[in-house]
Amino acid sequence: MEDWSLHSLSKYRIWLEEQYGEINRLNALWQTRYKTFEGIPLPAERPLEECTPAERFDRVTFHNKRVTDFFGLIAGEVRRHIPDAPIHVKVQDNNSLGPRPFSVIDGMDREGMTPYVNMHGLDTRPLAVTEPRMAAEGYDGSLYAFHWLGQSFTYDYLGSLQPKRPIVDFEYHSMSINPIRVPQIPEDHSRATLWLAHLHG
Repeated sequence: MEDWSLHSLSKYRIWLEEQYGEINRLNALWQTRYKTFEGIPLPAERPLEECTPAERFDRVTFHNKRVTDFFGLIAGEVRRHIPDAPIHVKVQDNNSLGPRPFSVIDGMDREGMTPYVNMHGLDTRPLAVTEPRMAAEGYDGSLYAFHWLGQSFTYDYLGSLQPKRPIVDFEYHSMSINPIRVPQIPEDHSRATLWLAHLHG
């Protein structure tokens, strides 16, 4: 939420005025006392943690909208020049689905992007060991505790947005290339991850 371009900042208060019409309606929901929409602090001037739930919701909604609109603009330009081009978008799913707490505020609204793409792109990490930063609380971190949750949850969610359309997994991290590595992963693990992926479409 920190990287607000000047162009987007000029639209933030306009967008709020379009949503509420009158400043008193915004104040009632935000629990604030602003006299005009122009007096509302810009997001860079007010930490998200200090916002009331309603203000936080509006900031996240606006942020999601501007990111989605950007992808829509790019898709429109591609289709203008190549009408039949298949279009996908691959975004960081940690930032759109969780389990990390900031996942819903980074602008990655996969449902909002769906009308602009023919297929969703992603990467998953069905590792043979649970990566701590990706684990839900209480997740089994022992060796070969199959990290299936993120992959299955992501495939099911994206499949629900565009049923029977392809999902392109460009970074299939069953054998991780980052420091979270397990040497000599058995063939059975790879077979299980691909079998599970097939079950989820």
